[in-house]
Amino acid sequence: MIKELSEKLKPHIPLITTIGVIVAIIGLIIAILTYFHLQPDKETPQPPITPSVNIKTEPKEISTNSIDKPTIQSMTETSEVTLIPFEENGKWGYKHNGKVFILPQYDYAKEFTKEGLAKVGKSRLWGFLNKYGFIDKQGQVVIPIEYDYASNFSDNLASVRKNGKEGFINKQGEVVIPLIYDNVTEFYEGLVSVEKNGKEGFINKQGEVVIPLIYDDVWYFSESLVSVKKNDKWGYINKQGDVIIPFQYDDTYTFHEGMAGVKKDDKWGFVNKRGEVIIPLQYDWTNDFKNGLARVEKDGEYFYINKQGERVKNAD
Repeated sequence: MIKELSEKLKPHIPLITTIGVIVAIIGLIIAILTYFHLQPDKETPQPPITPSVNIKTEPKEISTNSIDKPTIQSMTETSEVTLIPFEENGKWGYKHNGKVFILPQYDYAKEFTKEGLAKVGKSRLWGFLNKYGFIDKQGQVVIPIEYDYASNFSDNLASVRKNGKEGFINKQGEVVIPLIYDNVTEFYEGLVSVEKNGKEGFINKQGEVVIPLIYDDVWYFSESLVSVKKNDKWGYINKQGDVIIPFQYDDTYTFHEGMAGVKKDDKWGFVNKRGEVIIPLQYDWTNDFKNGLARVEKDGEYFYINKQGERVKNAD
């Protein structure tokens, strides 16, 4: 049967051969055109990619893969550069003159302080657990992001909280005052109030207890005196813990310009640093003295008085 089929096709073999050659040629032409179509046009080269940051010095390469290693563009004197926090896609970084210097990677970012450090934070557990630390202007983490709270640096110290206890660290991240207190505030005149087991007192920058933790509440030192509360009454002590003004007032302010506001039987007045009443307790509210004047309220009217208690002008 195959032999018979072969005899029938024999007259048509030249035609079949010709068709096959034509098909092969067409396929070759299509392949050649396709190849040259996919090649870049040598007459019109692709434009080079220019970096997004354009500064005089050679920038380091910024890669989104370096998300855990902050990158800052190199500059001659980074300490003099003003870096401003900015937000992008829910993350915070830092810019200088509109150019990115530290990649957006933090959930919280504060301005750089005069100490050259900035407080940054990262959120965990969908924002329910925040941790804070500090970076320098090179974008390096100087103090690990591990604290539940951190204040800004002041006089080279910052208060921090971890595991429910507070203390102080220096700019190198070293613990200067152990985290043993329930609450700490800020240093004023070399002393800071601290709280432990519901009682408050004062320590110095070496962590030494200067005034025992025996008070129910305290203000901050101003003009070498501080108002403290004991047995539901307020008085004033000095830096040695001596009582200067007895515990007799219902509320008090700090000293400003040698005068402090005190409250008794719902009326406010002013005392000097010896505890002498200079301006009688007759006002419904008072503010601190500033530039020789204090704003007060009496019978719903606000006005200013001088240090002799004389009304000098109406409040704006």
